Amino acid sequence: MSSLPPGTDLCTIPAAQPPPGQTSNFVNPPNLAAETIAVTTVTLAWATLFTTARLYTNFRKLTWADGFVVIALALSATYSGLVLDSQFLLQKICRVRLTICLVLKYTRHQWDILYAQGTLLGPVIFFAKSSIFLLCRQIFTIQKTMKYAIRFGLLFTFLLYWPGVGLESYFAAPHIGETWDDLLVNKRPEKLIYWGIVQGALSVVLDIYIFILPLPLLSKLQLPRKKRWQLLIIFSTAMMGIVASVIALVFRIQLLTTSDTTFTQSALFICVTVENNVAIIVSSMPFFAAFFRSHVLESALLKTLRSRLSSSGGHSVVGTVDHHMVKAPPSPSHLLNDTTGHYHELRDFAYATNTKIQAGGGGERLPTQGNGISREVNIEQEIREYSIDIQQTMPKTILITGCSANSIGAALALSLAKRGHHIFATARSPAKIPSPLTTLSNVTLLQLDVTSPASIAAAVHAVQEHGHGLDVLVNNAGAGYTVPLLDADLEHAKQVYETNVWGVVRMIQGFSDLLVANRGRVVNLSSVGAVVNTPWIGVYSSSKAAVMQISETLRLELAPLGVAVVCLMVGTVSTSFHDNEPRVVLPAGSRYAAIRDVISQWATGQAGPKGCSVEEFAESIVEDVLGAKGSGSGGLVWKGPNSAAVRILSRWCPSWLLDRMMSNGQGLDELEKSVKS
Repeated sequence: MSSLPPGTDLCTIPAAQPPPGQTSNFVNPPNLAAETIAVTTVTLAWATLFTTARLYTNFRKLTWADGFVVIALALSATYSGLVLDSQFLLQKICRVRLTICLVLKYTRHQWDILYAQGTLLGPVIFFAKSSIFLLCRQIFTIQKTMKYAIRFGLLFTFLLYWPGVGLESYFAAPHIGETWDDLLVNKRPEKLIYWGIVQGALSVVLDIYIFILPLPLLSKLQLPRKKRWQLLIIFSTAMMGIVASVIALVFRIQLLTTSDTTFTQSALFICVTVENNVAIIVSSMPFFAAFFRSHVLESALLKTLRSRLSSSGGHSVVGTVDHHMVKAPPSPSHLLNDTTGHYHELRDFAYATNTKIQAGGGGERLPTQGNGISREVNIEQEIREYSIDIQQTMPKTILITGCSANSIGAALALSLAKRGHHIFATARSPAKIPSPLTTLSNVTLLQLDVTSPASIAAAVHAVQEHGHGLDVLVNNAGAGYTVPLLDADLEHAKQVYETNVWGVVRMIQGFSDLLVANRGRVVNLSSVGAVVNTPWIGVYSSSKAAVMQISETLRLELAPLGVAVVCLMVGTVSTSFHDNEPRVVLPAGSRYAAIRDVISQWATGQAGPKGCSVEEFAESIVEDVLGAKGSGSGGLVWKGPNSAAVRILSRWCPSWLLDRMMSNGQGLDELEKSVKS
């Protein structure tokens, strides 16, 4: 400042040009004005497009989540507009000193570090990133764990970005008696660089948190693989935000050692702009996709264009098809009854449609209907793919154990029966099977006790008599026992193992011939209790841990025989499971007598988290039971409320914290107090 010529107005010095008598300390490139304008314009335009599509899609049902996106876009546009405007117009009106100093920060030198950054940038990023959390909240409304994670993210975002407004007011604005030029001398605004580094580092952490937040649940959504990947791609776009925030952090650190920050500040602005606008785009992407499908892909203009292209594409064929010579394709019902015959009839049909073309032109190309593009017809490959699709929709024969009323087994049997599959619904007492199953023609009721080899043999015979083998065996029958292990009746505990563990093995052994013959599928129901430690259910949890281990071993042993084994790690589901548990009776002198009522509440289901209904859970596991595309060939599958959270916590949460969480409300604190008193 002391070496500047008298009367020098710093606000009139263009970007990348030092004041009179000074030398620039960077050589190539001189500045990033062009790049800043390009990135700002492009990303802001895309953010505006996506937000507009979102508002159009939600016009009749706007929520405050939409309001957050609008505010984020408005602030981002204002913040970006200040810089763009400074490049074209505001250099002509430099007499308004405060305005110029506010808008020229990122295209001027360090002596133009200005008040606008903190006061506007903090709210911009807050609303932009909060909009992503609100999108997750809209998608994952059922997941209680996700709700808490989203609330934590919103609170963290607020605490990270809003304090910058106050800090900017103190460090980057003139105090009473000071002028804006005084800030160039006392260099007080430079102290904000340290806050920027801290904020930048935490921003990287926040962006990573936003990226990984939905991934565990997205991987378990009951969607076809294609749609699941589409959702993953939407949220994976947030990776751009992570990259931008990391690069921005690097530039913030460089500010500590850079005397002329014009270039670094411009690069930092580009990163921040990308980070903000990507967040807005991600939060609006699902709504834009819905708008694009409804108003672009299905528009009359595009349909007409596709029709004309399709028509013009047909002229590429030499020769014509004699439609009178073509056999009609076999009916779906016939295909379902005879897979082998279906293959040959479909092959004959394909050859018949191609014969006339080959006769007319000697192996010409058969046009693909509807896309106007000719391609070589690989008949055998198309038949094979079509056959696979047919086989995946063919009715299956499925046996389910434990189909008493208000159970997962009964709900699953009804859901699968409505899809056309033949169900063997079994229970120890068939009278407990709900009436909807008793009225369906494709449901066969069987009496089956999984602890009785004779009962299993009778069920095997009944399935054999049906004549279609067995495609899927669902081992759902189970028994519970809630009691402190010190007071457990070991004879009753053995019966729990007979049902939950050895009953599963007996069933698989008994039906193994039918399953191998049909290259079938075994679905065993375990529990998330198998991987966490919860008081009072040690007998039950250990039996389910055994089921999990046995299932994983069987998966390896049966794979060479063509049989897949799936183990469902069931979360919290509201069933009548506790109705069949014995009443909690603690022996005389029990060390747990002081909390008898607490244990009883857990045994009857009065305490503990409330899960989804059996119908909701049954619908969520249909694809895993049938082995549909995208459901995988076997292994552990985590399903139901809290299952994803338990999966993550059991792997990564410290044991002391996990123990505290799982024992909360179990009466252990009350027991400890009674012992000490």
